[in-house]
Amino acid sequence: MAVRDHPTPEELLRRTYYSPEELAELLEMSPYFIREEARQRRLKAVTVDHNVLYIRRDDVLDWLHRISR
Repeated sequence: MAVRDHPTPEELLRRTYYSPEELAELLEMSPYFIREEARQRRLKAVTVDHNVLYIRRDDVLDWLHRISR
C-alpha cells in the first residue's frame, strides 16, 4: 500500500486549520506569499517568534473575500 506524503485537496478543504504550506498548495500560491501576508497581518494567523504556525479556515475565507474585491 502506497503512503502519501501530503493530503489530497479534498482532505485539505475539510480542515479547520492550515499550515502556510498546506494553504499555499490548496490555493496554488507561494508559501512565501502566504507567510508574508500573515506577517504583515493582512491574513490573520497564529505566529510564534515571527514563524507562522497555522491559519484558521474562517480567517482564510475572510482574507480571500477581502483580496478579491
